[in-house]
Amino acid sequence: MTSQPKKSNSGGQPKRGQPVKIKGKRVVPQPSRNQGKSDGKPITAKPRSRYGSEQSPEVKVDREGKSYSAKPRTSRYGSEQSPEVRVDREGKSYSAKPRSRYGSEQSPEVRVDREGKSYSAKPRSRYGSEQSPEVRVDREGKSYSAKPRSRYGSEQSPEVRVDRESKSFSVKPRTSRYGSEQSSEVRVDRESKSFSVKPRTSRYGSEQSSEVRVDRESKSFSVKPRTSRYGSEQSSEIALPTGGKSFTARYRPSSQFSEQSSEITPTEETDLIYGRHPVLTALENEHSINRLWITTRLRYDPRFHHLILQAKDNGAVIDEVEPMRLDQITGRANHQGIAAQIAPYSYIELEDLISNAKAVTDPVIVVADGITDPHNLGAIIRTAEAIGAHGLVIPQRRAAGITSTVMKVAAGALETFPVSRVVNLGRALEQLKEEGFWIYGTAVTGSEPLQSVKFSGPVVLVVGGEGEGLGMLTQRSCDVLVSIPLQGKTPSLNASVATGMALYEIYRQKSQNTLYLDKLQTIALKKQ
Repeated sequence: MTSQPKKSNSGGQPKRGQPVKIKGKRVVPQPSRNQGKSDGKPITAKPRSRYGSEQSPEVKVDREGKSYSAKPRTSRYGSEQSPEVRVDREGKSYSAKPRSRYGSEQSPEVRVDREGKSYSAKPRSRYGSEQSPEVRVDREGKSYSAKPRSRYGSEQSPEVRVDRESKSFSVKPRTSRYGSEQSSEVRVDRESKSFSVKPRTSRYGSEQSSEVRVDRESKSFSVKPRTSRYGSEQSSEIALPTGGKSFTARYRPSSQFSEQSSEITPTEETDLIYGRHPVLTALENEHSINRLWITTRLRYDPRFHHLILQAKDNGAVIDEVEPMRLDQITGRANHQGIAAQIAPYSYIELEDLISNAKAVTDPVIVVADGITDPHNLGAIIRTAEAIGAHGLVIPQRRAAGITSTVMKVAAGALETFPVSRVVNLGRALEQLKEEGFWIYGTAVTGSEPLQSVKFSGPVVLVVGGEGEGLGMLTQRSCDVLVSIPLQGKTPSLNASVATGMALYEIYRQKSQNTLYLDKLQTIALKKQ
């Protein structure tokens, strides 16, 4: 038996809002998606993809009727752009152009502050070249400017600034950070004086920094170029202090990189002596010592301790230093842990030398002609003082003077041995002749053997240089020329050695004559 289908209303369509019976389910009618709940306004949102391109344009109207808008943001991992325009309560505008998260970041900004002044900054790249030129106007209407500076490339930052007194400060571009650096500067201070520095070329190459400065008293300070940082550095300085005294720069050798460091000292000449015996002799004779450098180990030595305290009471500066510092001061000489800066050697006048020598019976004076080696001159002084000579005469030209090297080699003999320095050596020999001295000169040719010459009365022994010997004018001024016989193939002796041998022969004969006279006096007394 077949069932008849039921008739549907409205042409076979179910009524609106009526449920449709389906086997096992009940369908509840839902409101339309496009139908508003209360105000009837449509609300739309475009699809947002989590991993694809995300687009969420949004328009929002706030209570004050101000608009906030954001353009689509494309990809989360691609280029992100979020330009924004905002209007604040004061009606001022803030804008920012798109910024990329991983690409080049550019954020030029223009801001107007309360005083109506403008601040601007051009785009800055995070990983590329950074350029941020800035122009700022301050409250006094003065301008400050800086040109772009690259972080990793060449750095250039020329700057011109005008201060409150309308004075100018300028710095020229500095090129590369690790290349050649040049920074010339001209500055005008309050007294309208000029300070200038010429370019400094390379940081690790040759550095040159010549400077001219005018101080308040209109005095000049100049420094000549300093060549290499690790080579030889030279810095000569001329200064005029308040008192009108002049100061010069002397050079000291350095233990590392062969540097020369300059120390400012007065122009008054000073001599440097080093070594235990020369310094000890200078301390014992109360020589004028300006400064004393000594190691800690030698500072409390019983031989030096009380003398150092005495020198300190006299105004000397005592410095305890390391041996490395003494190497720098003495030029790596054999200083033995002590060095002293003393006043220049004071020469004695020839007349005073002659009068002091004639106070002794049969005096002996040594004359050194053309001795240019300070070591030989120091050895001659040491030998002459040890044997018993009464003085030394040296020429002023073409000969060595009394220096720190001579003092070192003389080993303290100059503290008790007088030295006279004359302009004309021939005239000095004539003056000695007039005072009753016999002049004996050492020569190789045309001379008598040393042992055959009889030395008596006041004697002057003239010794020539190592190379040329006695000059012709000096030989003509001598009364007798003597020579030392040599048996070997060496044609000549060292000047200091020849002086020692000749002085020994002179004093040997004088001692024999003294003994003979003593014997004659003894015999005469016995006969009486």
